[in-house]
Amino acid sequence: MYPSSVQFQDTQHARNWIQKLLNSFLDDLVCSDVKKAALGHSIVQAVRPKTVTSPLLLGLTVSLDHVFGGWLINLLSRLGFFLLYDELIRFQQSVVKCDSEGCVPPYPVCYTQFVADNVNHNVCTLDGLNTFHGMWTISVSTPWMRH
Repeated sequence: MYPSSVQFQDTQHARNWIQKLLNSFLDDLVCSDVKKAALGHSIVQAVRPKTVTSPLLLGLTVSLDHVFGGWLINLLSRLGFFLLYDELIRFQQSVVKCDSEGCVPPYPVCYTQFVADNVNHNVCTLDGLNTFHGMWTISVSTPWMRH
């Protein structure tokens, strides 16, 4: 279960995720609440990389993946600052398959637009072999606005 986007922005929620003893240790070291949360999440993720997923580091990984792509995520995850790229992919796949109560219901209750895009790889071969063509379609829904 991944946190909602509202929880990513709440500093107190991020601090509550950290254990009490580590929180009190960080209270003695650092003044800023945001830095306390970031350091605490980084420490917990470094100590238990296979059993926990830090919500703060997940949000940071997703945000920077949109801007820089996978190469930066791989580099910084090897250094321990981000989550693994595999965890990012797992998160993105779970968002696509979201069936939670927070998701907007599709048409006719809401306005739904279907968006599609394709990708072509290695299309300039002489024999037409070893090429790839892929297609992806998503639906985007928004509630009706009544005035």
